[in-house]
Amino acid sequence: MTYHSPGRGNRISRTAGQNRQSQGTGTRPPALLAGLVLVLVLGLFSAVNPGNAADRPEAVNLVQNPGLEEGADLPHCFSRSGWGSEGAWAVAAGRGGGRAASVSIAEYVSGDRKLLQTESPDCAPAVTAGTGYEMEIWYQSDVPVTLTAFVHGTSGWSYWGDLQTFPASSGWSAARKQTPVVPPGTTMMSFGLALAGSGTLTTDDYSLRAAAPPQETGPPGRPESSIRTSLPDPDRFRSASSPQAGGRTPCPVP
Repeated sequence: MTYHSPGRGNRISRTAGQNRQSQGTGTRPPALLAGLVLVLVLGLFSAVNPGNAADRPEAVNLVQNPGLEEGADLPHCFSRSGWGSEGAWAVAAGRGGGRAASVSIAEYVSGDRKLLQTESPDCAPAVTAGTGYEMEIWYQSDVPVTLTAFVHGTSGWSYWGDLQTFPASSGWSAARKQTPVVPPGTTMMSFGLALAGSGTLTTDDYSLRAAAPPQETGPPGRPESSIRTSLPDPDRFRSASSPQAGGRTPCPVP
């Protein structure tokens, strides 16, 4: 005969009941609590920091006919611009097939030649004042070339500045630069690569996209200082639509 101690059995029963009761009170194991805290912290961090550019959807390309495929000899919504030494224009093989635009200067003396978006509401990219933009043009060139921008404001079209000079490249290379924030009153922009030397420049795949807002805050600065607006010759830049017009006045930047 097996003898069972009533007291011991009661203690065992009470212990089991207490265990069941503690499990029903909502108590969580430490590992689960740590996981919940981590999720909350990561959620708060994501709300404060929107993430890297690679995590965001790509902004819309504001350039019409960016691959230069539409149009006859001259791509639709683009204009040949420049002054000084004459340039010979031609259609060339594109970066990924299709076609590109090419300009050559045989005996450079002065000036430049460049392909810009046509300065009209139907063709020039519309921009928003106070926003920065990512410019990109793919190119091949046997001499250095300069990324140049023009803007349209309350006083019409004007030269904004040279953003950056890029080295000669025998293969396709991207001329890429983010602009400062667009000045107040600006509604449109036109840009291109300027050839200012004896050589050949071929361009393709133009893009202009709104840049993501800065992720860090700090004291106010003057980001527009990265654009050079002082020119050795006031007639260096002329209108794409009126190549023989007078020189441009730099767009006032606050």
